[in-house]
Amino acid sequence: ITGHQAPLLWDLGIDGSGVLIGNIDSGTYWPHPDLVNRVWVNPGEIEGNGQDDDGNGYIDDIRGWDFDNDTNDVTATDSDSHGTKSAGIAVGDGTSGRSTGMAPGATMVVTEVETEADYWLAHQYLIDVGVDVITSSYSWKWPSSPRPDYHMNRQLCEMELAAGIIHANSIGNQGNLTTT
Repeated sequence: ITGHQAPLLWDLGIDGSGVLIGNIDSGTYWPHPDLVNRVWVNPGEIEGNGQDDDGNGYIDDIRGWDFDNDTNDVTATDSDSHGTKSAGIAVGDGTSGRSTGMAPGATMVVTEVETEADYWLAHQYLIDVGVDVITSSYSWKWPSSPRPDYHMNRQLCEMELAAGIIHANSIGNQGNLTTT
């Protein structure tokens, strides 16, 4: 990674170790060599037993939850997906010899969303898991149809702040779109 000053922090021993990040995006190819050691494993679940061991309403949510398909499989099928890229920017540890993420010592909970309602559920899930940071490069902008519910999104951000969670969100790639 170039163009940022993260290496200065890494040289001081600050690499995100001990930080739990929640990623809201289109799913993540978590077996990627740069991510596999950075993805959260739910300590309250027993993988593959088909039960909700931690009692949170999600069966076998080992690495997070896919709110789009209502399943524990958060693995994006395309290893070059948007969610995989955003996860790599956050926590990629450089195992495969490629550039590392901003916080290569942090751990990431993966969520997958498709709709704004999924997005809200993912926020609540990550609050309940106890993440320190929520990052999302997946959001709804005013030109979207239907229009996004900014009031609900504001309430989510206020809940996160009250819980002591830092939230970082994309501002979009809609520079060429105009509103009517």
